[in-house]
Amino acid sequence: MTRPFRFILLGLCLAGSLAAGDLAPALVAKFIRVVVLATGGKSAATTDKEIAGELAQLGVAVDGDAKVVWCDSDKEIPRLARQGKFVVCGSRSC
Repeated sequence: MTRPFRFILLGLCLAGSLAAGDLAPALVAKFIRVVVLATGGKSAATTDKEIAGELAQLGVAVDGDAKVVWCDSDKEIPRLARQGKFVVCGSRSC
């Protein structure tokens, strides 16, 4: 299975969960960890302190320069996308 296909499959499998609205920080951190590992990275970026703590417990470093970013606001997405970041959010409005 090719790598891009894995990302598409992962996104489709989790689309229902993400559309459900606000997720618990522990669940968000687990999802981000899966995405980080699938991209071959070791870190993720987030400004949410609860999610950052959960990520640290899962062994994922929190780094502002990471390629995978958890985004709370749809206003941040265009800027992050222009920087080539893989942006993940938990609502359809993002």
